Amino acid sequence: MIKATVVGNTFIGFHHGNCKIDALPLLFATHPTYSKWFGDATYREVHTGDKHHYMAKEIKGVRIQQMPSLSGTDRWHKDNNFVHSVRAALALVYDFKVGKVAELKNIIMATLRKLVSDIRSTHKILSTDALITDRAIASEVRVNALTLIKRETNIRKLWASDTLFTTIPCLEMVEVPISECCEFADECTVARTKYKLPRMSEGNYQYVIQGVYSINAMGGKGTKLKEITINRYLNLLKLPIIKKQSYFWISNGYMYISNPLLKSIRLAALFEEDVPNEIMYPDCDCGSFSYTDEDYCKNPLDKEYALPGYLEQQVLAMTSTKLLSTYFQLKDDMSNEGIDGQAPNAQPTN
Repeated sequence: MIKATVVGNTFIGFHHGNCKIDALPLLFATHPTYSKWFGDATYREVHTGDKHHYMAKEIKGVRIQQMPSLSGTDRWHKDNNFVHSVRAALALVYDFKVGKVAELKNIIMATLRKLVSDIRSTHKILSTDALITDRAIASEVRVNALTLIKRETNIRKLWASDTLFTTIPCLEMVEVPISECCEFADECTVARTKYKLPRMSEGNYQYVIQGVYSINAMGGKGTKLKEITINRYLNLLKLPIIKKQSYFWISNGYMYISNPLLKSIRLAALFEEDVPNEIMYPDCDCGSFSYTDEDYCKNPLDKEYALPGYLEQQVLAMTSTKLLSTYFQLKDDMSNEGIDGQAPNAQPTN
């Protein structure tokens, strides 16, 4: 299927991409319908799909743009080893006179439901077995994803990621005596989170926390707070002069802030479990922060799951192997034909 259009001075051809890309410029230049458009244009591009991963290359003055795909992995892609593409969408902006002026690439984060669907679609025995629920598969996905993510964060990778960490935009704080979190005979107070925090991941660098911030008057991110141990903070209190800086520490599942006047903070961290709605969507005044009923009521399986694209296939493979060995005593390195052939006789283990 060949199509084409013209946007101002730019010719844009469309081809599925199931051919040698070096042949595409000549294909459109000699096409009976589109050759005149091709010749009259100042700028020329051809957009393709097929391979499901991003690529851009100029051939004979024609820019070949291979588009990424939003589709996931099914059994056919796995059988042919087409499993390493990062799901993404690409938006191109054109000016009528000067051609393309912007290219916006948005990497799509998979939901847990999508990851579960990918696992079921790659193994027929998993797709037909009703004893293994989506929740059970999702739980195994979480365990394996967390294992790989912790490995990456331990070697200081992913810390700058904008999508990996869960951000609680408005974490409510209450004023409490400092004696609540330590044996310290003093009347001073600190701020403590209103609720216990969900279990946070721990690595070589203590808790995997990207940042704790105060919230400014506009509801945006304010000053970054510094992490400290409670023992070190108590030593600071003994000094005649304490720097005017706010510190935070974790104790008994709560986060404590040295500044008792803070009513709310913003926390970005790697959590090992879902953040409860009363924490993620609090009823407090945090400036411009707001949420909708859809956010509050969304099923956890349908929320975006913070898993880097390059780790996705490893997580799916680890999860499939564990499920097959646990429930059916099968190995994931078997062919699909072998698995499907044994499906009628394979009995789930308790």
